[in-house]
Amino acid sequence: MPDTDVKEGEGSKPAVKGRFFKVNPGRSGMIPGVILFLTAPGISFLLSESMLRNPFKYMYLRAVPLNLAVFYLTALLLFMIFGSERISLITVTFFSMLFATANMYVYRFRSVPIEPWDIRSFKTAMSVAGEYDWSLSPLQVILLVLSIALILCEWIFARLSLGKPFSVKKAAVRIACALLSFAALSALFLSLWDEHTVQKKYRLYDKLFTPDTMQYRDGTFVAFIMELKYLVPSVPEGYSPEKAREILKAHEHTEKGGKTPNIIVVMDEAFSDLKVLGDYETDTDPMPFLHSLQQGGENAVTGTLNMSVKGGNTPNSEFEFLTGNTMAFLTDGSIPYQQYMSGPVPSLVSELEEAGYETTAMHPYRPGGWNRDKVYGWFGFDNVYFEDDFKKQGFYGLIREYVSDLSDFGMIKDVFEKNREETGKPQFIFNVTMQNHSPYTKKYGNFKPDVHISGIDSDASVNMYLSLMKETDAALKELLEYFENEEEETVVVFFGDHQPADSVADPVWKLNGVSSGSLTMAQNCDRYKVPFLIWANYDIKEECGLDTSANFLSSIAFRSAGISLSPYQDFLLEQMEDYPVISAKRVSDKSGEIYLYEDVKEGLSDYAIVEYYRIFGGEEE
Repeated sequence: MPDTDVKEGEGSKPAVKGRFFKVNPGRSGMIPGVILFLTAPGISFLLSESMLRNPFKYMYLRAVPLNLAVFYLTALLLFMIFGSERISLITVTFFSMLFATANMYVYRFRSVPIEPWDIRSFKTAMSVAGEYDWSLSPLQVILLVLSIALILCEWIFARLSLGKPFSVKKAAVRIACALLSFAALSALFLSLWDEHTVQKKYRLYDKLFTPDTMQYRDGTFVAFIMELKYLVPSVPEGYSPEKAREILKAHEHTEKGGKTPNIIVVMDEAFSDLKVLGDYETDTDPMPFLHSLQQGGENAVTGTLNMSVKGGNTPNSEFEFLTGNTMAFLTDGSIPYQQYMSGPVPSLVSELEEAGYETTAMHPYRPGGWNRDKVYGWFGFDNVYFEDDFKKQGFYGLIREYVSDLSDFGMIKDVFEKNREETGKPQFIFNVTMQNHSPYTKKYGNFKPDVHISGIDSDASVNMYLSLMKETDAALKELLEYFENEEEETVVVFFGDHQPADSVADPVWKLNGVSSGSLTMAQNCDRYKVPFLIWANYDIKEECGLDTSANFLSSIAFRSAGISLSPYQDFLLEQMEDYPVISAKRVSDKSGEIYLYEDVKEGLSDYAIVEYYRIFGGEEE
């Protein structure tokens, strides 16, 4: 009886056999299937790569074979596993386009493409998904239509099949082929992780500090594979818990008995001064109060923070401020709140708890975002308030769709007064705002832009953004006026978590003849600058124009306010003397020279060892 795929008598044609595979019935031969297998993965690569950019314009030609190898080897492996050309090709086409589409949206929303560790951010991304522009360009629609057409072709013509391995010989051959395919794909992965083999031979772009350029030059999938290597941070050279404790012990002589003022910290969503990107004229100053303090305000320390993120990934800025650790030693683009924290971690919170402070964390949005509902507990905050608490306590005035900074700061004052009455302890309040969160393109009935840049369309997102900065500036002035009349000594630390996405910065660049696609290293670094303010309602030494990074800010604030430093803070200030800026995007020495971390790695080895110990080393003795 002939070997067929269906029962006799149903009018079906028998399958066409090959030595180890066959063509399912209904085809005149195996040629269409073979042609499709040889072309479809390559077409899938081009379609998916074109969703975000023109690969013919930006991608290194030498990187194309590597990306194609990923597609073809994946298709081959799936073919050997499932024994079906149809399943293999449709899976490759569908998931490559799904990934490319998601990558396009992620880049649109935060100006940084998808990276391996973003899978842990999925829940947070979905919580704000409805607030963004999900439209597609005509080209992107065409690409999706072509992908669907390719899937239909694969459904109709991809009929090669390995059949069922009824003999030991066929089963052995199929398993061997599957193992060879897996070995080839694994070898490609490993070679892409080794900077001395494929990376060097093909001269791939490997700078993690610019993941968008990495994907542009190397291709989305090769770049993603290269980044997989950094899912787990490497152990610093020379690390041991004993070495870390020895370094910290040298700073235990720090004198105690300093001031214990209330400490109010506001990390303001997307707050920045875009003047760092280039000159422009507005019809009104968007931040007159902060600008006045930057000119030498009384009892004020002002300057610039060089952040490790832009356009998003806010928790990394929280992490750097609250722990004194820097993202420079961790995988660029990773989220410590989601990747590295699973229990208590030494922080500013735990240190202030030991000093007798009542500690409070506040964020007028959902508790699950960035794992904050767990992380704030691991940090040791006594009190935690999220969006529902703002509603219950009547501080839920909205600007656009988010709690305004004026309402947010009202909640700070209310919590401050309640805690004072209930505990009598000095207070540490850490507040993360939401008012200025993207998007900036929508129109709202409850808020209209009232700051406009000359020479830019009045509906431009940058005008909405600057108008929000004006609201924050006014709210900040009101907050400081409140604490100025407070009898208890109080310090307020205010800073932005990051600059907005490139869509807001682009108009400023264009006014200054700069293209976002051809930034110098210094111009790229400017995209990570935000202002900071340390202010006290008692006498402190005024300073202005400081240039530093978020990991040093709490130590600077404690020093300025006369608060006792922990051994780690004393150690950080020592590191800051040589390198006042240490972020994931840049390291600067005291002369202002800009470096990448790898260029000065040796000089920061002690810092890397102590940081690794505080994050991963536990309290082992």
